[in-house]
Amino acid sequence: MRKTLYLLIVSLLCACGGGVKDTPTNQTSAGGGTVTTPSGGPQVPTEFRLMETLPDNHSVVRFYQSQEGAVYTGLVAGQEIARDLAVGNLTVHGARNTLPNDQYSISGRATTSRGMDLNLLIRGLFLNSDGTEYVTRMFVSNSNGNNAYFVQGTPASSLPSGSAAYKGFAEISRNDGSGVRQEGNFELWINFNQAVPTGRITASTQDYIFTASDVTVDPKTAELQTMNALIGHKLGQHKPAHLHGNILGLTGQGVGGIVLSTEIGPEGFVGAFLGKK
Repeated sequence: MRKTLYLLIVSLLCACGGGVKDTPTNQTSAGGGTVTTPSGGPQVPTEFRLMETLPDNHSVVRFYQSQEGAVYTGLVAGQEIARDLAVGNLTVHGARNTLPNDQYSISGRATTSRGMDLNLLIRGLFLNSDGTEYVTRMFVSNSNGNNAYFVQGTPASSLPSGSAAYKGFAEISRNDGSGVRQEGNFELWINFNQAVPTGRITASTQDYIFTASDVTVDPKTAELQTMNALIGHKLGQHKPAHLHGNILGLTGQGVGGIVLSTEIGPEGFVGAFLGKK
């Protein structure tokens, strides 16, 4: 997993073109407690939460940023960058490159409130027509190798009813030293009529896949996860993996998350997905 976060920046830098111009945004986070949505729907936990620590000491964290009004779920090599995002002010400079199907990319830089220089590589998706609701995949790195891989977006004020199908962008990267990263698509089906909404996900690139048949959504927070995912080669061995993410957008019209293999070994995988109904 350590190699994955290092190699991601190499492969993502090759994929994100465009120049850089200054478009600063300030981001701060709330303290503990919850943010209750206007409709009385899911409540967004505002504290910085450590969800799990993997065998290689990477961590999965969640937090909420009040000024941006976004929830973050991420895999971090160390928690410094994540806590800077959650607590400090971050000024981002980058050029947005428009992609098909309401998607965009940003290759830019940032400086934390403590003067740390960061590189940011973002893949985003607008969830509504005016761009005020969104989901993004963000890779953050610094010269110390203290990297982070996030999915962030607009919290859900309500969840859909009935069955919902989400589709969109997915990526899967290997951490065996090859630097291979492939893009593809995913489909997620959720039955929101259940007391605990449950569904299944399948994502596919040219050579790789991740899948899970027991993805659950916490109706109190709109967070989704499973500890029983699989990721790996389409025609080879699939590795045990964990999935963490969120239903996103004010009416739950979007989704985003990360998937990571959990075994220590010569080959592992990490992936992300972002899409909408």
